[in-house]
Amino acid sequence: MKSAGSPAASGDESAPLQLASAAILFAVMDADGVRHEQELAALREIISERFDLEGDALHVLLTRAEAAEAEAVDFYRFTSVLVKLTE
Repeated sequence: MKSAGSPAASGDESAPLQLASAAILFAVMDADGVRHEQELAALREIISERFDLEGDALHVLLTRAEAAEAEAVDFYRFTSVLVKLTE
């Protein structure tokens, strides 16, 4: 069953991974300066399937990730979360 609540609100330990992954995907999607609807649809599908999210939970995560990526001055905030998974 897909998660109905916000990842951060539910105390889900995977919330930092979800946010970092989605934020990096937003950065990659926007790297050429043009955002296509097909790219956004693919991003939604990837995040939805990988983290088993839909509806409000998916919307909240994507909104937070897009804002976090827009505010970031570099990728360290996101890549450091991913690196910790390999330690």
